[in-house]
Amino acid sequence: MTISLAQRGERCAYCTAGPERSDSSSVVDMKLAPGLTFSWKRALGITALKRKISKATGIPLTRAGRQRKLGRWLGMK
Repeated sequence: MTISLAQRGERCAYCTAGPERSDSSSVVDMKLAPGLTFSWKRALGITALKRKISKATGIPLTRAGRQRKLGRWLGMK
């Protein structure tokens, strides 16, 4: 029988946001609990607005999405 980290009362390296974990991003994520994070863009409704614009126009707002759409339109894939 194996004992998980949670059963031993330990946390994995991805669950802690201490100084030993170095993120290359400049945005600091507030860790609420394992699997839950706070996003200021979602709190302000920016994510939902971008989604509504994309669905209404049919044009993705991400660079990769626009490239995929253009590639399909030109018949590349």
